Amino acid sequence: MRDAAGLKLMGDAMALQLPSFGKTECQAFTACGELRDMTAGVTKWLSSQESMAARYSLEGHPAYIKFMFGGRSGKHFHVDVASGRYFRDQRPIIRNKLRDLRQAYERLEGRGIQVHIAGDYSLSPDKVPAVFRSVLADRKSDETESAEVRVADVTFAFRSGGFESVRFSQPEVGGEVRVGLEMTTELTTDDGYLVNCLAVVDRAFAVLMSMSEPERPK
Repeated sequence: MRDAAGLKLMGDAMALQLPSFGKTECQAFTACGELRDMTAGVTKWLSSQESMAARYSLEGHPAYIKFMFGGRSGKHFHVDVASGRYFRDQRPIIRNKLRDLRQAYERLEGRGIQVHIAGDYSLSPDKVPAVFRSVLADRKSDETESAEVRVADVTFAFRSGGFESVRFSQPEVGGEVRVGLEMTTELTTDDGYLVNCLAVVDRAFAVLMSMSEPERPK
């Protein structure tokens, strides 16, 4: 059963929804954090689980999802979700069906989580907001005398705007600029958890793209 928010793995109201990459510029995101309200039994089960990975397609856009569990605390829940376009030549190794991830997620539903979300985007160089483009240009001139260079990894820290840091890098000269956003927020592992994670990082990306270079005093 499908709805506007994502792909439902089950037919009931509490079925996990998977995010669609058809209407977002995000290519991949990671969501990880420590689950709260955990019973001893669920914590023990979580620590014993191996990672799971599956493929799905929504609105004609293939995607991959991976769950990892436990961590040192035994309460860690880590999710990677990526569009098919995020991978170039090498696709992830898939050993699970979506139903395997569904069954695992059912054990974790309804719990609070302080989740750290990292989203990956890709921009043409001319689309990088001017306030950052000028800084990147200065950074390039400092690192090399060549007029044709790539953007080195540069990270900016923020105290507002919905995100904590943004990273710019350009793997190839003249190629697309990769943008990485990171933020932390409070969510619940309900049926819309992953869709909500993508919405959080998409809102932060929209704020980033709306930033303009401050006017210089005359």
